[in-house]
Amino acid sequence: MAGDDTKVAQDDFLSAEWNAHVTDQKARSYLHTPEQKTGANCSGSDGAAGRVLTLANTRLTKLIMVFVNGLYQHNADVTLSHLAASSTITFTGKLWNADVITAIYFS
Repeated sequence: MAGDDTKVAQDDFLSAEWNAHVTDQKARSYLHTPEQKTGANCSGSDGAAGRVLTLANTRLTKLIMVFVNGLYQHNADVTLSHLAASSTITFTGKLWNADVITAIYFS
């Protein structure tokens, strides 16, 4: 039985559909873009929660990493909206105008 499972896996790996998928993935290029802002670039008032930062992307974002004052922001700290243009980061906690924000996104 194990031999049959291996043959099925090999057949799947060698299929035209799989090769087309791999070729498509190799053809894609994701742009790595860093943006450095401050809390003053966000909507809302100094020290308020729920402030929003709009990015300058012009392609759909795939991944966004956010740092505030050098500290990585986890899912509980931010809400991300992946859009084809002007993706947004909403900060769930208080954000001050003097806070340094680094957003690195792939699109």
